[in-house]
Amino acid sequence: MKKITVLSNSWIKIIAIITMTFDHIGVFLIQYANNTGFLGHLGLVFRVLGRIALPLFVFLAVEGALNTKSIGKYLLRLATIMIPILIFQIVAEFGFKTPFRQGNIFIDLILGVLLVWLLEQKKLSFLAVLPIAYATLSFFCFAYEKANLGTVIWWFPYFIRMQYDIFSISLFVFFYLTYKIVPFLFKERGLDPELHKNNNYYRLTLNLTAVVGLVILSTLHFVVGNYILPISNFSTYWDASTQFYAVLAGIPILLYNGKRGYNAKWFKIATYLYYPTHLIIIYLIFYIIM
Repeated sequence: MKKITVLSNSWIKIIAIITMTFDHIGVFLIQYANNTGFLGHLGLVFRVLGRIALPLFVFLAVEGALNTKSIGKYLLRLATIMIPILIFQIVAEFGFKTPFRQGNIFIDLILGVLLVWLLEQKKLSFLAVLPIAYATLSFFCFAYEKANLGTVIWWFPYFIRMQYDIFSISLFVFFYLTYKIVPFLFKERGLDPELHKNNNYYRLTLNLTAVVGLVILSTLHFVVGNYILPISNFSTYWDASTQFYAVLAGIPILLYNGKRGYNAKWFKIATYLYYPTHLIIIYLIFYIIM
């Protein structure tokens, strides 16, 4: 078991950051090459690799939400990164010729963490419907704009929407359920989850359950986006075929050992600041050359 679960929290985070960077470079490569030629195909490969990032960030965020000593401080850390991204998107929209029209991933993370926290609160669990409703509204607004090119819904602008809307909030639900299903399965076998939660067998069971949930959700996303919505004549902005490669995130999740790993203060700060910093740098580079 020890040979299987070899990746710590910090290594999962590094893998998520690297694949996320590939994803964002891929977005601009595809636009720069007009989705043709070598650069266009390279951008598509980068986008496929980038599908690994979201499930890993969500997986870690669920663990963080369940284990944090202060949900308020956790949400505040996420909000301090969400705000600069929001400001950057507004500046890009009104101050540059090329807007950066996508949702804000840190809104996904904030609402997902809030969802997990609410589900843990018996008296407030019914409020978990609110993040789900927010994700659904984000999806319908993006889909409406895709179906009506040139239309922008300014009463709910893209920069305050979730980036992955229904897919990301569903990941939060599936990964959260992992931490409820596995203890139940252990109890059904007459085992005390509290006595086993620190051993590798229990960790591997959690990982496998999370991977199964990821595969199920990615498959549903693929089927709905490619077959059900087109038949119903409902437009979707989902790139359902590419998004299916999110299942590749199952490999590092399966290898996760549940340990924090390297946790120096500079590393924690750098991982939070990296997102807005690299996004702005990539955007400005391609803004200049495009």
